[in-house]
This record gives sequence, C-alpha cells and structure tokens, in this order.
Amino acid sequence: MKYLFFDIECANCFDGIGKICEFGYIQTDEKFNVLEEDSIKINPCASFDKKGFAIRGINLEEPFEYYKTQPNFKVFYNRIKILLQQPLQIVVGHGVNNDARYLIDECNRYKLPHINFEFVDTCKLAKLIFNRERDLELKEVYADFCNKENVEQNHRSLEDAYMTLEIAKYYSVKLEMPLYQIVTRYTLSTGESYLGRIVEEGIPDLNYTRGESLKKKNKKLIHTFIEQEMDYNSKTKYVLSKEFLKNNFPATMVILNRLRERKELFSLDISHDCIYVLNDGENCKLDKFIAYSKEMGREPIIRKVSFDSFLALIGLTSQDLMITPQQLDELVGNMKCNKKWYDSYKRTHSLFYKINTILLEDEFECNVDFPVIQYVASMHVETKEGDKKIKFCLFYDYVMDTFFTLHPYRVNRGENSYLGEKCYKKAKKNSVDRVEMELARQFKMPQGGKLKGIKIEHTYPYITSYKFKGKFEKDALTFDFPTHILVDDDFKNSAKVDLSNISINIEECIKELYDEKTFALGLCSMAKFKFGYKEKNFETPPIVNRRNSDGDKILLPKEFYNLKNSCELDDTYLPSIVNLRTKLFRKDIQLPVLIRRINKK
Repeated sequence: MKYLFFDIECANCFDGIGKICEFGYIQTDEKFNVLEEDSIKINPCASFDKKGFAIRGINLEEPFEYYKTQPNFKVFYNRIKILLQQPLQIVVGHGVNNDARYLIDECNRYKLPHINFEFVDTCKLAKLIFNRERDLELKEVYADFCNKENVEQNHRSLEDAYMTLEIAKYYSVKLEMPLYQIVTRYTLSTGESYLGRIVEEGIPDLNYTRGESLKKKNKKLIHTFIEQEMDYNSKTKYVLSKEFLKNNFPATMVILNRLRERKELFSLDISHDCIYVLNDGENCKLDKFIAYSKEMGREPIIRKVSFDSFLALIGLTSQDLMITPQQLDELVGNMKCNKKWYDSYKRTHSLFYKINTILLEDEFECNVDFPVIQYVASMHVETKEGDKKIKFCLFYDYVMDTFFTLHPYRVNRGENSYLGEKCYKKAKKNSVDRVEMELARQFKMPQGGKLKGIKIEHTYPYITSYKFKGKFEKDALTFDFPTHILVDDDFKNSAKVDLSNISINIEECIKELYDEKTFALGLCSMAKFKFGYKEKNFETPPIVNRRNSDGDKILLPKEFYNLKNSCELDDTYLPSIVNLRTKLFRKDIQLPVLIRRINKK
C-alpha cells in the first residue's frame, strides 16, 4: 500500500474555473517513508490573480514570470494521471474537493479525458475523528495537531502536501492504526472524481443539493427541468405556491415528473392562463400577483385548486410524494442534463453486491424481491430555541435484519412487486419492537438538544432484491446462496456502513416468505425466464407441458429469442413448462424452459 499526498495551486479562479500553476505531491509507503516527491510547475496560460494572492497571503515558490516559461497542463496531463491512478494507492489531500475540481476544469479547458480517481480528505477526517464543527484550514489543523507554532501557509503545493502528510501521520499515531484502516472506519472522509463530477460520501453529483429546502442549485434544476423536459405545448399549466416550494423539493420533483408524463406544463411564475395550487396557509405569490394586476387595471382571472384536489387531478397521492433519496437520484438522474453521466456511473458503481464467484458452465444469476419497511418518525427534541419536531426515517431490511438511515441498495415501491401483504406484515413484526430504539440510536441530535419523545408517523412498504446462482439439473433446479454481502472494488455502499460482518441467509428468508408458486412467479419476473427475453413485442411461441427425457438439456427461455435472432433455431428446441424439484419446498415449482432434445423421436 502506498499513499499519495498532493496539493494544487492556481494562477486564478476567475469565472469559477481554476488554472493550475503548481501540482505538488509526495508519495510514501504505508509507514510514511517518502518514495518520491516533486513540485510540478505549470504554465497556466492565464494571468495571475495578484490582488487575490496578496489578500490571501499566497506566496508561490517561483516568480510569476517563471511559470509562464514552463509547459502547460496538457504536457503534464499523462504524468499527473499516472500519479493519481496508481494501483494499491490511497490519494490524500486537505480540502481535496477543490483540487479535484481544478483538475476537472483543466481537463475541460484543454479538452482532455477526465482523470478518474478516489481520494481521502484530511479536513473531513478532522471533523469525523475529533468532532470539529467546521472545516479547518490546513494550517489550523497542522498547528493544532502537530504542535507547531506560528505556522505560515504560503500556499506552495509541495509544502502543503508535506503538511497534509504530517497530519495523516498524527491521525495514525493518535488512533494507533494505519491510515488505510482509518479510512475504512471513517468512510465519509472519502470522495471521488468521476467523469468530470465530484462524488462525495458515495452520493452521485446530479446537480442538486440533498434535503427538503429549495436551495439555489435545486431552483436551478427546476428551471432546467422546465426548459429541457417540458419542451412541448399544452393548454394546462400549473403553479405551486412559494410556501410549498420552499421546503418540499423532492415532492416538487415528483410532481414535475408526473406533469411531464401527462404532457402538462409547470411554471414558477403566475400568469393569467395558469392553474394556481393553493397552499393551506399563506399564498404570498398569488396575493402579490392579484394586487399588481389590479394596479395595472386588469382583473386577474386565475383558476385555483386546493393541493389535495391538484394531486387527485394528476393522479398522485400524498404517499407518492414521500420518496427516498435513491428514488430522487433516479428521477433526477434520468433528466437529459444528467442521463449520460448517471447511466455510466450506475454501470461502474453498482449498488448491488457482486455474485460470490464467477458463473461456471450452465450456471445463471437469479434474484427475487424481499421486503423493506420504511419507518417515518417524528422526533420530539428539546433545544435552546424551544421544542422541535424533526422528521427522521429508517429502513428495515428483512434479509439483513438491520436498520439503515439510507438503504445500501436501490429500493422500489412495494406495490411494484409480486410480494404479498403477508411478507410486509412479517417484516414489520420482526422490526416494530426494535424500531424506536434504533431511531433514538441513529438520530443525529442537534447540538445541545434532548430527545423527549418518538412518534411513528407512517410505515411504507418497499422492496429490494438479492442475488444468488441457479443451475438446471435433471428434473431439478439447484441454488447456491451467498452467506455475506460481498464487496469488491466496484461496489459502492450508499449507506456508508460496514456490511462485511453481516451474515445473511437468503435460503431461509425465501422459505419464510415464499411458497412454490410465488417463488416461481419471482423467478419468471426476470427477463431470462421470458421467451422474448427483453423484447416486449416478441410473439410468445406455442408452449407444451413436457417432462424432459434422458439426454435432454434444459436451457433458459431467453435462449429461444437468441437462437431465433441468430437463425440457429430448429425443431430440436421445444418451449415447455416443466415441474422442477428444489430443496426449498416440498412441492415442485413450475417454470417455463427451453428443452433441447438430443434424441428427437
């Protein structure tokens, strides 16, 4: 294991774009012995922000004119990329998000492929390990933790990389563990630069700020949605109250998505041709518009509807507006401005664990649904400012028998599954006695606050899937179930908790929740058990009930589609419904298969 400590200095950041003039780095082994160090001087091909340098006390290693004699970023691109992407290496910086963005800026400026790399932030580690409330500057952390007095930070990249190294050393000594173990414990200190966007804490950058409130980025995203996703004509245009928009960003995105499906319009501004959705309390935007219209001598004629009537009109319920962060990511990720990046991110950062071993001959991957319960609670907290009720959610996963503030995998609405009501009742029965204790344990208390009570407001059914291997044998279907959540380099755990120690028993959970009919239904929901595979318009072939004979080979139904497309299909292949034994149930399960008749009669 090696570590790469690095820092970047820019000539200027005018227009929010960094123009790099120094890339300083120190590469060490896991005991912090220096293997290589350098300060790469780069021609920024831009002016230096001399006034800004003077204000911030920046004193570069060389005179400004020297940098202009050096090669530009394009010349050093490959060297920097190799440094950042070395295997078995942890990249470390302080406030490293900024440095990663500068690299993105330069790749964009010179039209170069983005440099993908993961990193650790010593600034975040200071907050996580020592409960610091704010982000501390490099010199503050260095002076405090490394017992240095009168520290001057000239903002020279190699010197700053050295200070970052010393801080990491301090963490290692203080916690009595190697840096790579510290990183494993404090995963929220990690981030990633991926295809020109910064991923923090495993959360993809989809150009919005998480939370309920209408932050600047969120308002901009709504504008983008209206411009790019609603580029059609419609006589129906809705306007939501300013009061609703202020603290209901996820619900607003659900509403926008529904309006798009209905080919109806949405606007942030009131006009005489809109339908205004009334807020239960104040409606300042509407009142101002009416007053202004009257001043201009025009009697405003605006159709008004209550919020509940509006939801009924567009076919939504209040429960539909309660979506998980993962569901919001999916909604926003499929917008035109995000889709290309998000599809690539999902392909390379699967939220599902990898199947335990490479699939051997005749083996195939299976998955079925399992229940997840979302508990929405009202936390009654006593603070200095008075009593507050704060909404807090937990997810209970039936298979892992564990509670999460953010579920590790993608979850979907329960009504989209073939699981019956009894499955959710069983999941609720397993968790309801423990949920209040878990809510109290995992709730992040406001500073100085005291928890006075917990009230469960709602429970919502969700589903997630788990993978296992299957294999056809004579008159039987056998399975190989993993016993742990298996993590590899491509795995991204959105819950940011250690899953490696959680034992799972998928086989037992299937026996508890399924019977032979519902389990067969679950398997048949996979595309591979359809004769048309993923082609919905494919005409299903005639199917017969047939017991396979000696020498016959059982194939997945999807092979019928593949063989037909490749013109290899002949009458030795017989689409069939067969009964198969399993070790899960006493009775056989009935499944569609494709039988290859070796000895045709």
